[in-house]
Amino acid sequence: MKDRVVFSFVFCCLLAGLFAVGCPKPGGGDNGETPQGGNNGGPPQGDNNGGAPHGSNNGEPVEEPDVDSPIAPITLELLEDAANKLAEGNAEVFLSSDRRIVFRRTTEGAVTVEEVVVDATVVERKEHTETSTLWKRDRDMDGFMEWTATLTRAEVPDQENMVILIHSNDTRQPERKETYTRSGDVIRVKIETATSGGAWKLEREFDTTPNQPANSTVKGPDITGTGTCNATQATHLNGLMRSVIKAGINCMQEKMPAEAATIAAMVANRGIELRCASLPGDMLAEIHWWDTLLRSFPKKSPVVITVDPDKFFKETIEWQRNMLWHEVLHTLMGPHDPLDILGDSRSRRWELDPTYACSLMCFDVDKKANKCHCAACFKTTVCDSRCKKRFDDSTKDLEKCAQPLIGAQCLCVANWTWYNTHSQCLVGCRSGMACFGAACRTVDYSCK
Repeated sequence: MKDRVVFSFVFCCLLAGLFAVGCPKPGGGDNGETPQGGNNGGPPQGDNNGGAPHGSNNGEPVEEPDVDSPIAPITLELLEDAANKLAEGNAEVFLSSDRRIVFRRTTEGAVTVEEVVVDATVVERKEHTETSTLWKRDRDMDGFMEWTATLTRAEVPDQENMVILIHSNDTRQPERKETYTRSGDVIRVKIETATSGGAWKLEREFDTTPNQPANSTVKGPDITGTGTCNATQATHLNGLMRSVIKAGINCMQEKMPAEAATIAAMVANRGIELRCASLPGDMLAEIHWWDTLLRSFPKKSPVVITVDPDKFFKETIEWQRNMLWHEVLHTLMGPHDPLDILGDSRSRRWELDPTYACSLMCFDVDKKANKCHCAACFKTTVCDSRCKKRFDDSTKDLEKCAQPLIGAQCLCVANWTWYNTHSQCLVGCRSGMACFGAACRTVDYSCK
């Protein structure tokens, strides 16, 4: 039997590899962000559904893992083997040679359950029905699902939505709610935080798109071309995607094991399809983020990433790898927050936006990643132990950043300006009727 492709780059009916690269398909598609849906912010659903992997793999007994040693690397060969076994109907596959990373799929009545398990801890669980998915993640592997999302699917995209609840590890109560509601090609995002009394307080609202971009490294003139990859470019892109998945997952395995395992399971279970098409502005690539999240069930679709060949191939190989990994990370980190990447934030997006920051930690093009980038990736401080060593070379210390206090940003849409301090922001931000009473957001990665 011919191996099933996990990455497919379909170029004029040419199929190659685990990743597929597709000929241009006008009309785009949706690209994911963070889940949304019918959850109204009620009681936390952060229970742990963990436990040792059950059953067996092709009749082979599951051995107890040696959790005191590092987990064996996840390889493309293992992912390809897992993809083949899933296609053959296996309910459980191993994603590491030491069998400490497991993906399994079971049916519980009308619900299909998919789980990713690392060292007997369920780090991701999805409960699918025909019209909804309850998605839970335990990112710090402490046995508590602190991140939950409810996704509501519909035949008409305008009726789809997603609600994410982020729980406190201390109180185990929801402390942040993100609601995503689609209307045409616009995703309305509402961010709320929990008050001491348990009510939700609106922090802000903004619009994003079903597809999430990675932009050019240097702002330059827009380039318009055919949007078509030739055979040489298609082959290059397929090989590049394979190397990026291998290097990116291995880079994350030590410091972000839950995320590394989740991406590996996604690749084995769904595959990645690469497309070539013209993209607007200085956009190099985009992931069909909304469809990646909403179209994972009942009919499984691949993760779709589109590149603009007339701009993408003008970047260095190092930047091409960074941008592809950036798009893959959107499947875990959701959409860009305009506050982090637009206007006055554009030049510092690597220190603000988690997707940009985490992609830099593994694909550090200029070897300039520092502790502030790490803090942005983890949403932590520069003193976090995970930010001591480089991701791509654990023998080297991560460089210190010149100023962990990044500054304060006005949250008024009419004045998204950065200030050196919070007090300066409060004065400057609220000038004018349009921003009267507006709040400021301080970004400070200093040790607490």
